[in-house]
Amino acid sequence: MKVIKTANKLVRKNKVPSEGKAEQEKDGMLASRYIAEKKLPHHRLGKIPFFGKKVETIPWAEQEIETTDRELQEGRREGASKYPIEAAAFILFNDQVDAHIFAQAKNEPKASMKMKLCKRYINVDPKDVVWSNMNRKPALNKVLKIVSVTLTVLLIIFWSPLTVFVTGIANVSNLCSTVSFLGWLCNLPTPVNGIIQGILPPLVLIILFALVPPLFRAMAKLQGTPLRSLIELSLQKR
Repeated sequence: MKVIKTANKLVRKNKVPSEGKAEQEKDGMLASRYIAEKKLPHHRLGKIPFFGKKVETIPWAEQEIETTDRELQEGRREGASKYPIEAAAFILFNDQVDAHIFAQAKNEPKASMKMKLCKRYINVDPKDVVWSNMNRKPALNKVLKIVSVTLTVLLIIFWSPLTVFVTGIANVSNLCSTVSFLGWLCNLPTPVNGIIQGILPPLVLIILFALVPPLFRAMAKLQGTPLRSLIELSLQKR
């Protein structure tokens, strides 16, 4: 679109370059007749910026679309042998109202147990899906949810005395005189004691607090949460 707009602008101002491709159509792109080749969009193929082979963007993109489409058709022919069927379905509705009605509909009384255990989500983005959790059986998810909650409780119980201990390190002078097996701390040089009391406790606390979100995310994922946004919501609740 940018190339077409530029070509239209040049035509209106009667500034079509003499070096433009006036004698040929390049991959069906009429705008290339009116724009010099050096001004057509280019980019480099390297993953690192400013490195890699420099190519003209539009013909390259056309070739990429053709290649990707061919791979897609081959993948469809191979079918389930290469892409196993998951225990989930994605349904596209013509309008949003129908999607909400379907999501809120109740199952028939005679529906199977598997259908009764189904969960429905609307406005799902493919990037938000945790694909490894899509093929879980409902019964397994129930068991893993209990395991996840239990681990969360144990983590909280374990974290409390651990935090108290780390905070207590800041008072080394009292610890070495009151706790017998820590008496050797009183014999350390003053600079070392200063580091232990002033730097070590806050550093360890920062590390401990930084570990909490990843652990809670792992527990939310363990219980079979199918969407990353729901995992983040579970993280906030925990």
